[in-house]
Amino acid sequence: MMIPNKYQAYHDQTVGQCSKCDPKGFIQKGRAYVPCACYLQYIQLKKLHDSGLPKSYWNKPIKDFNGDKKALEAVQDYIKKMPSNLTKGIGLYLYGNPGIGKTLLSSYIVRAALRQNIDTRFYFFTDILNTFTESWHDDDARNEVESNIINSDLLIIDDLGREFKSNKKLHEAILDSVVRGRASQLRPVIITSNYDILDVKETYGHGIVDLFKESLIVVPVKGNSYRKNEMEDKQK
Repeated sequence: MMIPNKYQAYHDQTVGQCSKCDPKGFIQKGRAYVPCACYLQYIQLKKLHDSGLPKSYWNKPIKDFNGDKKALEAVQDYIKKMPSNLTKGIGLYLYGNPGIGKTLLSSYIVRAALRQNIDTRFYFFTDILNTFTESWHDDDARNEVESNIINSDLLIIDDLGREFKSNKKLHEAILDSVVRGRASQLRPVIITSNYDILDVKETYGHGIVDLFKESLIVVPVKGNSYRKNEMEDKQK
């Protein structure tokens, strides 16, 4: 089986190191061959790669989260009700100060969704802006907008508001296009931001806020810097 270069390392560290399966990736049960645990792990790594979730978030256990417990409970409740939320097109808006675990919380949703074979994509908002503008003259970028940003089952937009405010109207139009386009198809969006709803209104307009209220559960994330606490733990 030919392994694409972008997946080769994942194959080598899972199937390539397994001594239990023959042929590689499958084990025999009776007259049939079934996927070995190493192959299932390889498939999960491929999904994580394709989702766009940064590698630093691939293996962080939800039980180790030491940030805002109420926000964590809201995320766990969302994961528990994932099938219903996807059917109804319900997403989350996680907001709070920098470094308090908003992206980490969203990563738990990504990983839970992938385990349920839900087509999930993670983008920083700056990357969405870049992909949209490239799509005006590039077919690959246009296909990425359509397949990943607009039509994936679940989209995570990270760090809304961190983009350089060089073209406010353009950014507002792209955000509106993504959220409205997905809402019309009942495709949920998870958004993280330092902005509260009032900041969103002042930056992107009341139309965006109305869209958020229709399709997103607003979850404040409070507490001290999660990144600072994590770094201090590593230095102990």
